[in-house]
Amino acid sequence: MALSKKIRLAGSWVVAGHLSSQLIRLSCNLIMTRLLVPDMFGIMAVVTICLIGVTMLSDIGISQYLIQRKQTINQTIINTAWTLQVVRGVILALLVVMLAACIAKGQQYGLFNSHSVYADEQLPLVLAVMALSSFLAGLTSLNLVLMQRDLQQKQTIMIEVISQLVGTVVMIIMAYYLSNIWSIVVGSLLTVLIKTLLSHHKRIGERCHFAWDSETVSAILQFGRWVFIASLLTFIAAQGDRLILASWLSAAELGVYTIAFFIATAGKELVKKVMGSVLYPALSQVVRENPHQLKTIYYQLRLPLDSVIMVLAGLMASGGEWIISLLYDERYIDAGWMLQLLSLSIVLLGTSMAGVLIMALGNSLWPMWMTLVSAVTLVFGLPLVFSWWGLPAAITLIALHTVVEFPVIMWCMKRYQLWSWWGECRLWPVFFISYALGKSLIELT
Repeated sequence: MALSKKIRLAGSWVVAGHLSSQLIRLSCNLIMTRLLVPDMFGIMAVVTICLIGVTMLSDIGISQYLIQRKQTINQTIINTAWTLQVVRGVILALLVVMLAACIAKGQQYGLFNSHSVYADEQLPLVLAVMALSSFLAGLTSLNLVLMQRDLQQKQTIMIEVISQLVGTVVMIIMAYYLSNIWSIVVGSLLTVLIKTLLSHHKRIGERCHFAWDSETVSAILQFGRWVFIASLLTFIAAQGDRLILASWLSAAELGVYTIAFFIATAGKELVKKVMGSVLYPALSQVVRENPHQLKTIYYQLRLPLDSVIMVLAGLMASGGEWIISLLYDERYIDAGWMLQLLSLSIVLLGTSMAGVLIMALGNSLWPMWMTLVSAVTLVFGLPLVFSWWGLPAAITLIALHTVVEFPVIMWCMKRYQLWSWWGECRLWPVFFISYALGKSLIELT
């Protein structure tokens, strides 16, 4: 099958799967916000971020290595990579439990602001139980990664949607009868368990087994040394906002912010899903088979994604308050202006795809530098901005902090002779047109 056809087919499955996933997630969110109080969403926001942080902190680039590997991949390589993944999952689970114990001790000694999420007595136990998700995820078959490498997305997407749907139904039923945070915990764990079990089905591929090949381990660790640092920095740049804000906001206030963040990132997650599941494998294949066409193909692939990005950003920037008032009750009304500010982060997503392009070239160092500058800006800038100018200014910084990546991106792209000013700027007018259109539609309603 021609590469262009494989990209369209894989992209169609990724988009359909992600839209289905977001529809399930939004429906669950709307129902759960009526069954549970905002405090519970604030606690789960911190738990989720802690799990993501520990996971990314230990990212050694197993999936990235398999996708970009130029040589053929045999079963010994797959089994060795899976063994590394399982060991990593066990270590992650233990680290999360230790983190929960540290938070519990901190609460005992009064180390946290009594108004903050970290002082909530439910947080340590919920976090410790959710550590099981890290262990279960480590058991997931790497056949799903091999399917991404070959741009075969159908079965992977179906597994993700089925597992999410079952977990969501159980979560809602438990919330209806119990009205407590454990409904979210059980539903989340069930989602991970079902995905892991389905990934080992014989129709997906040969079962993974424990194995150890020193050459493969060395190759993965050598490739992943910069992926590890880049993943840590990506976590800080993408998730650090809620970890930092949790020090000043109550669980209810953080829950409201999380709602705005969820809506604002829904479109971003679709683009990132396409980037990771379609663009990265596709560009890796171009590097292997047709490297002289890399720049042309890259900007061709960017065009439809940039169009979606600019339209979404413009509509959310103009209609954030209207969207929140339509979907949620008055307890979440402040999420409206937060959503309008956070939507600005979507505009900057297109240029950041350069990291995927450089990674496809086998260079994991420069994507690390790209995220380093934005992570440093967020970590040091957010506390200062919040202290001096308050929450609205802090959220504006959260939305725009990735601007500092652009000089690094431009320098790196020019080094590989891949930069195009026209390719980067051609769709900016679409943002302003979409913003004006959104404003006009709201005034008519």
